[in-house]
Amino acid sequence: MFRKLWLSLCAGALLAAHPLQAEEPTQLREVRVAYIGILPSETTEHAVYPTFDFLKSQLGHKYRFKLFDISNHDFLEEINVLKPHLLFAPSEIYLQLAAIPQLNAHDIAALKSVFSSKTSASVGSVFITRADRNDINSIADMKGKRVAAANNENLSEWWAALGELKERGYTPNRFFGGERFTRERHLGAVEEVLAGSSDVGILPTCLLEAYEGVGFVAPGSLKVIDPYDNAKDESPFYCSRSTRALYPGIVISSLANAPDDIVKDVVRTLFTMPPFQGNEWAAGYDYTEVLRLMRDLKFGMYENLRDYSLGALLQRYKTELLILLTILLFLIGNELRVHHLVNKRTAELKGALEAKNAAEQEAVLGRKRLSHIERSGVISQMSNIIAHELKQPLGALLNYAAVLKLRLNDRMTEDPLTKTVVENMDAETRRISHIVDSVRKFAKKEQPAHIEYDLVRIVEKAIRTFHQQEEA
Repeated sequence: MFRKLWLSLCAGALLAAHPLQAEEPTQLREVRVAYIGILPSETTEHAVYPTFDFLKSQLGHKYRFKLFDISNHDFLEEINVLKPHLLFAPSEIYLQLAAIPQLNAHDIAALKSVFSSKTSASVGSVFITRADRNDINSIADMKGKRVAAANNENLSEWWAALGELKERGYTPNRFFGGERFTRERHLGAVEEVLAGSSDVGILPTCLLEAYEGVGFVAPGSLKVIDPYDNAKDESPFYCSRSTRALYPGIVISSLANAPDDIVKDVVRTLFTMPPFQGNEWAAGYDYTEVLRLMRDLKFGMYENLRDYSLGALLQRYKTELLILLTILLFLIGNELRVHHLVNKRTAELKGALEAKNAAEQEAVLGRKRLSHIERSGVISQMSNIIAHELKQPLGALLNYAAVLKLRLNDRMTEDPLTKTVVENMDAETRRISHIVDSVRKFAKKEQPAHIEYDLVRIVEKAIRTFHQQEEA
């Protein structure tokens, strides 16, 4: 039943040629329609040409449609030169165009497979090999094998396949032992596998069933490697596939110079177009999976992530580098501030220690001076006591000497020795008395020298000495 459906949708379409465009009246407004040359030839024949013909048939009385093929490698330059109003492009290229403000690209319809319930889940990849290859039954068995595909620049086969390999933990660009791209119809990859030139082939989803349905591939001659169980998904998908993820397919977008009335007429016409070649135009766009795939593989709009030059890294991470530089400057500024505070506190502590040492030295000197004063007071007091106590005996000795002189006056004349003894005793006694008087004068500090002093400093010094003595 499934093959009969495919046969009714696709029979004869793969071999059909696109008719030449008829001349249009020159007075009609021109609508330039373009498609990116990266599209597989089957897609061009089964989607672009039928849609273009349908637009002409429905709107040919109002507009003069022209179709242009835009090169994949220079599509931005050619778009700027041709200035098309409408553009057929794979979803991965549409996203790159939508990111360019001056193009003002807006998706107006997306190609949806009738075998999918979601517009954003219309295409994926399927790994195929010959049915008699018992050595290749899973994706792990494909490692190191030769692979064939039509193109390595689009999502619907090669990118989706590499995304599945990466999802399973493999390194995509080192997985296969050899790669061959036919650059023709996808049927070239099938022929490579059947001929044994390649071990594995990669096709877009639903194409294997289409080839079997129209007789291009003998049923049972090829098998799907590691087929995904579609029953796991909430949204039904009725074709065999090897990739878990599914993606939106072809997108029609309007560009900056497209008049609003033309876009409105085209959108209305596209959504009234009946299903064709197993597809239909629908709304409801979700490019999340495409963006994730391109980011993971560094393809398409994320291809610049493969550039690891200094300039590219600076451009790529300028925001992060600016944040890092700001943090570093903050840390450096904070470090300088901390050093300044440490130096300031160190200077203050050093000053406090010096003041403390000076105060301690001053206290030591004060204690020495106080001790000296105390000793001097004791000596003075003892001197006064001794001088006072000696004064009376000395006075008595002087009196005795005077009496002795009076009594021995005549005898001293006759006896020189007696005279000498009495006179010497009187002289020595007076000398001792003079010494005692000198000591008393020193102790009493009589007639001190007059010296000027700063009374305030003396009081402050006395207070400090007092406090230091209390602390000690």
